[in-house]
Amino acid sequence: MRHIAIVIAALLISCSSSVAFATASGPDNVDLQEVSTWIEGSYSSEKQAAGDSTYANERLEIRRIWLDRTDGTWFVVERFAPDQQDAPVVQHVYHLSSVEDNITEIRVLQWKKPQDVVGLWKQTERARDFTPSDLRVMRGCEMYFQRNATSFFGGTHGTACPGRIPGASYRSVSMSIAAPSMAIWERGFASDNKQVFGSLKGPHYFLKQKP
Repeated sequence: MRHIAIVIAALLISCSSSVAFATASGPDNVDLQEVSTWIEGSYSSEKQAAGDSTYANERLEIRRIWLDRTDGTWFVVERFAPDQQDAPVVQHVYHLSSVEDNITEIRVLQWKKPQDVVGLWKQTERARDFTPSDLRVMRGCEMYFQRNATSFFGGTHGTACPGRIPGASYRSVSMSIAAPSMAIWERGFASDNKQVFGSLKGPHYFLKQKP
């Protein structure tokens, strides 16, 4: 079992290859069941954006797919401006599994043909037309989560997650998942560890609008 180190700052926060997955998560894993229930839903950052214009007003949709799989839980993820559902800024799939006692892993994957799955969160039955072979693992961007009394918290580790804009050598993503909300802090760093994108203040807060 690999050693996992998770660094969380202050309150909460802180490529292409074939897809292969271990079947490390049994149906009786309590943490996996709970975080899977908490993470699913429709979220909005409108309240934060209204109080601080440096944060964008965005929607975040996370919906369960492939319910018959036994290798953890799978979710389609789309993030977009409220009036631009057809042009999401994020299209991911999250694969949640239990990798050690009290450690939940979220593998982040991208669609090979993202244009074919825009809006999949609204019609999750369409996921029957796709399989994990239609995805690419974002190597190095795995996130590892532990829990406290109120939330699951964790994120990427080290400098292995590639930066997604010019000048960013690597990316850091921290996340806190609670029953009514989610906080995400994504930052990019140059090779000298200077931050080149993402908020300097703290995470993007999303409030769940419906399960």
